[in-house]
Amino acid sequence: PHSTPAMSVEIYNPATNSWTVAGAMITPRGDVAATVLPNGKVVVAGGFGGGDEALHTAELYNPATNMWTPTGNLNVGRRGYALALLSDGRVLIVGGVNGGSAALASAEIYNPQTGNWSFTVPPATRRFGHTATTLINGHVLVAGGLDNVPADDITFAAADLYDPVNDTWLATGALATARTDHAAVRLPNGQPLVIGGSNGQSASIVRYASTEGFDPTGTVITYPLTLLTSGPGSVTASPSDSQYVAGTTVTMTATPHPGAVFIGWMIGNTPAGWRGQLAITMAGPRTVTATFVAAPTFPDVAPNTSEWSAITQLAARGIVKGYSDSNFGPADGTLRAQLAAFICRTVGWAEQDWGNPFTDQGEVDAELWRNVGTLAHYGVAQGYGDGTFGPTDSILRAQAISFITRAMVNKGYWQPQPDNPALFDNVPASSGHRQDIATYIHYAGPTPDGSVTGPFAEWDQPGTRAGFARALWRAMDSYFGQ
Repeated sequence: PHSTPAMSVEIYNPATNSWTVAGAMITPRGDVAATVLPNGKVVVAGGFGGGDEALHTAELYNPATNMWTPTGNLNVGRRGYALALLSDGRVLIVGGVNGGSAALASAEIYNPQTGNWSFTVPPATRRFGHTATTLINGHVLVAGGLDNVPADDITFAAADLYDPVNDTWLATGALATARTDHAAVRLPNGQPLVIGGSNGQSASIVRYASTEGFDPTGTVITYPLTLLTSGPGSVTASPSDSQYVAGTTVTMTATPHPGAVFIGWMIGNTPAGWRGQLAITMAGPRTVTATFVAAPTFPDVAPNTSEWSAITQLAARGIVKGYSDSNFGPADGTLRAQLAAFICRTVGWAEQDWGNPFTDQGEVDAELWRNVGTLAHYGVAQGYGDGTFGPTDSILRAQAISFITRAMVNKGYWQPQPDNPALFDNVPASSGHRQDIATYIHYAGPTPDGSVTGPFAEWDQPGTRAGFARALWRAMDSYFGQ
């Protein structure tokens, strides 16, 4: 049975070896824990409020004013919990007993910046009367305690580690003695020490004078890897396992089914390139998805050629499209408005609308014209001196390289490189293309004609759709394929 909860607070002064009365709490509460925040204030939450009540409220003590003020409420009333200050200044509260005296498996984190508590991933074990100790590596060691569900009290020797960076719980080495109502401290050498406690059995109570140390350096931490596929293909991992020791490098291989193409990896919700293999270091739980689509085909694009690969890869990603008769027209010229759409789709600008400063839309559809305006907004595309863009003009070979390069630079994927007159010395510096060409070659390698130095053949002549596809794919692959 619990005694009457109290509001009183005392402060110990080690210099005088004495206690003095401090400002009283707002709410009487017992069976609580408190911790000092980085700003010097003290947070206390929940606790026993009388009868079987477990409080939701929390409050802050300000030593400068000797006063308590309310802060955000817990999501679950709890007493007999454990509290730990995380390395980033937040506070973890785990377990405890609710208002119905049932042990809890939930955990919450307090953010001093917002004053709010929010649920975090729950531990696997219900417990109260346990301890929580923050380790040097930032993990929190939760050890011992009791579980009273479904009926009899069960005293734990089990211990778990909470990883606040990855928001995960990991099993670790158990206590030598199952114990509850004990204390825990972190020694100057970083080793947690568990002190005293009891067996938790009210009918035959045994109280302990023993202590135990925990060596965090000997803890083996493992993380799960979940492999998923989207579309017609498969993915394998080497080494193959479902749990990996932290720090293990895992290499995954994506294999498209016949008639399919692999278009990229996702780690969680983050794109991770589109090479056929992906290597990651296990520093937390990971979910990796390999995405495949049916390979687009065009009757007029010969398979297994350099242009086939570029066109297929771009078409699979929705960047380039064929004609209504299913052909691609690899030898056709690329219109300036078409190129604007291709580039906007590549760098994520396709849905943006910045208007259009040019006066010659003509019969160009709204999507292409919007994309022309977007490239003008970002300084990628320039019009003619008379205020027109020439959307149905064919893009010149050097212009195509410039447009691609300027988009990659604007997005921060590439950095401008110095002009190099030795590269394509037949391209005049006054054209504005030579530095763009130098930047392109630095990152993407040779231009589609295969040259690195010497004349840029027909640089001022219209390029083909196949040539542009090869140039764009090389640029994309130089960055996104990593």
